[in-house]
Amino acid sequence: TFGITEVGRNTTIISDNAAIAVDEAVYWMGYREFYVYNGRTQKLPCSVLDYVFNDINTAQSDKIVAGANVSFSEVWWFYPSADSTENDRYVVYNYLEKLWFIGNLARTAWLDRGISSLPLAAGTNNFLYNQEVGAQDDGAAMTSFIESGDMSITEGNQFSFISRVIPDINFRETVDTSSMDFIMETKSFPGQADQNSSTNTVSKTSSTPVDQYTNQYFTRLRGRSFTLKLQSTDANVLWRLGVPRVDIRPDGRR
Repeated sequence: TFGITEVGRNTTIISDNAAIAVDEAVYWMGYREFYVYNGRTQKLPCSVLDYVFNDINTAQSDKIVAGANVSFSEVWWFYPSADSTENDRYVVYNYLEKLWFIGNLARTAWLDRGISSLPLAAGTNNFLYNQEVGAQDDGAAMTSFIESGDMSITEGNQFSFISRVIPDINFRETVDTSSMDFIMETKSFPGQADQNSSTNTVSKTSSTPVDQYTNQYFTRLRGRSFTLKLQSTDANVLWRLGVPRVDIRPDGRR
């Protein structure tokens, strides 16, 4: 005997393939929001909602596809940006840490690991790709980065002075020249362009990346708010971020 039980109302789904079931929950992308069903239907709070839905080609929304990457507790959606007729961007939700992030990648289908040891994905160029392997872009260098939002002390009511950074990076390959950049930028007002920046390279000095790091570096930055960006631009640089520390104190405008 089969029956139908209503579990939610007033929800939308943007395409036939925009839903994915992961760990006893179902996640899907609607026309202006994201949803989850885990015993009850509810909207997912999304910190990148405007970025996604203000620049999406809804005329090609039937191509949007969802996928899961259970090794990292992630749900992916690949979608076409406003100027594209094919999927060229992605938005990811980490359901374990409740974090969102975005990026550019042309994929039209996704199959999580199971039959194969790695996730498989189809590209718009009719190739199949092994995902989550290597640290290069089809043999070329690959830019990978993570960037914070604006950070401040006393809710931005007081200027900050940054004098020292203690990085915490684990390089996970055996290339002696592996390095990445710590980029810090400050500004005085929310709508202002970044005033100045300080970039220091954190280099691995041994083929054993477990315990060989740059200990610290000194800088002089002042502003009402600041951002921190960690970036590598070479091929075969595989890194993992720990907990960097920043020496910061209240400061005047001069």
